[in-house]
Amino acid sequence: MDVRHSDLDGRRGSTLVTVTILLGTMTVLALIFLRVGQRIGQEQGASLESTHAALLAEAGIAEAIEAVRSGGSGNVGSPDAPAYLGGGVIWVEATDLGDGRTQLDSMAMKDSGRAALRVVVEDEGGGGPAAVDPPNDGFIGMLFSNKHMQLDQNVTVDSYDSSLGTYVSQATNTYGGTTYAGSKGQVQGNSTIQLDNNTKVFGDVHCGPGISPALSGSAYVSGTQTPNAETITLAQIPVPVVLPSAAYAVANNQTKTINPGTYHFLGVTQGKLSTLKIVGPATLVWDAYVTGQSATLELDCTNGPITIYDTGVWSVDKNYVVKPKAGTPVNAAFLISSIGTVQFDQGSKVYVGFYAPNATIQVDQGAEVWGALVADQISVDQGIHFHFDENLRGFELPWDVPVPDPEDDAIDPQILSWSKIEFPVHEYKSDRRDPFTLLQVEKSDLPTPAEAWEDQ
Repeated sequence: MDVRHSDLDGRRGSTLVTVTILLGTMTVLALIFLRVGQRIGQEQGASLESTHAALLAEAGIAEAIEAVRSGGSGNVGSPDAPAYLGGGVIWVEATDLGDGRTQLDSMAMKDSGRAALRVVVEDEGGGGPAAVDPPNDGFIGMLFSNKHMQLDQNVTVDSYDSSLGTYVSQATNTYGGTTYAGSKGQVQGNSTIQLDNNTKVFGDVHCGPGISPALSGSAYVSGTQTPNAETITLAQIPVPVVLPSAAYAVANNQTKTINPGTYHFLGVTQGKLSTLKIVGPATLVWDAYVTGQSATLELDCTNGPITIYDTGVWSVDKNYVVKPKAGTPVNAAFLISSIGTVQFDQGSKVYVGFYAPNATIQVDQGAEVWGALVADQISVDQGIHFHFDENLRGFELPWDVPVPDPEDDAIDPQILSWSKIEFPVHEYKSDRRDPFTLLQVEKSDLPTPAEAWEDQ
């Protein structure tokens, strides 16, 4: 017997066993990776289909709000007879909560996706375009531009009331991941208005007569989008005639106070990190206003309004702040009669109203506004947050705002809350088949959302 030949056969057998074990291990690992990949793919597919259903549910809410605005009940279709939309089905159930409030539950199914949203709206009535409470012609919304206005992507517009407390204390609502306070952050103009992707306006958007706003991508408007019935005139500013005095200066890091009264300064300057305090009631005419970086203008309107007329140069630097005295409502405005640009640089925080019928107001990225802006033209960078102060509606301005017919009884529902809820129909939630197969219906047999409205 050849010992060497026997050893070689043994080694060959050992190698074969090792290779077999390795191949088996690799096969098992390949099957595991394949299974994990399939599982991840299935989860991603399910997530995408759920997202599609969520978007349809949001569209259902918008349809129901429009139905309420038009005098309907808010009900749109039913679980057994839903409406067809975007390759899926939706229906909305409306519940009267009393005191003018309606709960809207929107359900949507697309492919295997299921989603449900709940919104509570309040009927405030009389909500026609450019509506204000006479006799005051105050600020009617957050933004008003005489010329074309474009809100770049990720801009947010909502409202709050400084007489009721801080904005933060009132920002208790959410929509699409965005926190907001009130839904009266109106955007208006005499020309066209463009809302770019992911811009959200919690309130109405009204263009000039016969013009509808242009919405891109996921832009959202919670209120009406009907055009104004007529052009709104930006009246010129009647600047008070006050005997001028010398220029007024606040040095770097200095704090100075102007007490109640009427003043005319040839110019006002604030150095870097300076603070100028004005106590109302006060009327001031400035022929120019220039600041260094991080200057602060604090307005105390506790005992009366503050009106500042700027007739010349406007130049404020980065991180400029114009704000009310802590704990007091805002009852102040700049009335700017000059031609040029009123610019708020990066980091600026503005808490008052601005009326500039001949100028362009430019808000740079990184600034934020709690107040109201009216101008010949408004230029807005992306990502700006605007919060209309409803307390400024009563501030007297020299313009002529059309007042709607007293007999106008249009319903203007305002969103009070917005939340996700569990999908209510258990059999539809557990059975993830395509909704048309599940309901045994043809797409062509289902009504559109507008056709599925239910009357009051």
